Amino acid sequence: QIKHHEEAMRAFEKALVEAGNSQPDMLNADFYFDYGAAAEQAGQFVKAGELFRKSIELDPDNAARSYNYLGYMWVERSENLEEAGQLIRRALELDPGNGAYVDSLGWLYFRQGKFQEALTELLRAAELLPAPDAVVFEHIGDAYDKLGKNAEAVLYWQKALQLSPENKTIATKLDKSAENVAKQPRPNPPPSSQIPEH
Repeated sequence: QIKHHEEAMRAFEKALVEAGNSQPDMLNADFYFDYGAAAEQAGQFVKAGELFRKSIELDPDNAARSYNYLGYMWVERSENLEEAGQLIRRALELDPGNGAYVDSLGWLYFRQGKFQEALTELLRAAELLPAPDAVVFEHIGDAYDKLGKNAEAVLYWQKALQLSPENKTIATKLDKSAENVAKQPRPNPPPSSQIPEH
């Protein structure tokens, strides 16, 4: 949680060894999910994939978050998109009202270039989530941008930046959008109408 990812990985490795010797029942699906999330945060994506698969294998009927996390991780990296889609849809079968999983599906469509489908799902995700989410708002802005709807894109990027003011990626998108607007030629003003003399 405090972003000490390498220390987290060492702690999970130690827990894996010690629990294997003394408390094997601790090595359950939740353990492997948490370990997988730590690996993903540490940038160890192959290892994270293996750990999420282990979590799924141990409790497939309650593995929605592992299905989603693994699927979303691949979508973010534009890897294994077909299998990522299968995993995300499986998560949604288990928990259809989960806004985070709907966001994952929308982001999958975005990566596949299906921008209108992406926008539909991303807007639905924003409605389903219990609180506003910077990542979802940024995704919505990105989808609007791809559809050529600049004003809507800027609106959602601004919402995202309000929730995540330290996010330089969103700030860069807003700056670039402002530059593009500034570069557009301004229409000539209509000729002023003649004021009739009395």
